[in-house]
Formats: sequence, C-alpha cells, structure tokens
Amino acid sequence: MNCVIGDVRQLFDHPDFPDLLAEYSAECVNRQLPMPNPSRELYVRLEATGVLTVWMVVDGDRLVGFASALRTVLPHYSREMVIVESVFVSKRSRANGAGTLLLKNLEASAAGTGLLLSAPAGSQMEKVLHARKYACTNTVFCKWLSVDS
Repeated sequence: MNCVIGDVRQLFDHPDFPDLLAEYSAECVNRQLPMPNPSRELYVRLEATGVLTVWMVVDGDRLVGFASALRTVLPHYSREMVIVESVFVSKRSRANGAGTLLLKNLEASAAGTGLLLSAPAGSQMEKVLHARKYACTNTVFCKWLSVDS
C-alpha cells in the first residue's frame, strides 16, 4: 500500500474514484449542505496555483483513500497553515493501516505549521483524531440559508 501525492486529474480519472466518492458522500455528508458535487475545474485551478495538494492511497491498482488540503496563510494569525478540505479511506481498507498512512502523509506535509482537520461528530475519523492526540478546539455549526431566509 502506498500514499502518493497525485494530481487532481489522476484522482478524478481513477476508475475507483466514483465509488469511493459515493462511499465518502454516504458516510460523511453534512446533511445541512447540498450533496457533494466536486468541481474538477476548481480543484485543477487551485492545484495550479500551488494552494491545493491531493493524496491518493493505492493498494495495488485500487484507490482506497484520498485527501485534499489547502496550504495558505490564515490572515487572522498571519501564519501558513494546512487545512484538510477532504479526507476519506474506504471502510474495507481502514483495518490495514490505510488511514494511518494517509494521516501521517498529511502531518508530514504540514511540518513546521499547523494542520486543521474536521470530522463528522461521532465518526471513526473523530475517534482516530482523539486517539492521535489532536486537540478538539472548536465545534462547527452549519445552517443552509435559502435566498429568502
């Protein structure tokens, strides 16, 4: 099993990506927001600016996990940080260390800065982050607002 920095096109074009994205959406969807509909074009543009990096966890030729993160200066702190935009490992691949491998790669990419991650309340990812001694610093609230709200 390997975790590699890929590019957006590799990730989106991988034959396993649609199924992995569907599993991610079913497990991690924020029910306050519309269903995920990743914009390939926007991801490609962010990657071209050097702000976005994507990781792919592959087991042989199978895609079993992915992450995307933004590396940018947070104006409030005047410090560069790595903000994980998406992270997911297929349920069938979690027991064999795929998630740990992916998280270690994310941590390595943030060396010398901070790493910000969110996880759905009560999820396996939340348990993993607690176990890895991540500080639970905030609670995120969400409310979808229609035009006439």
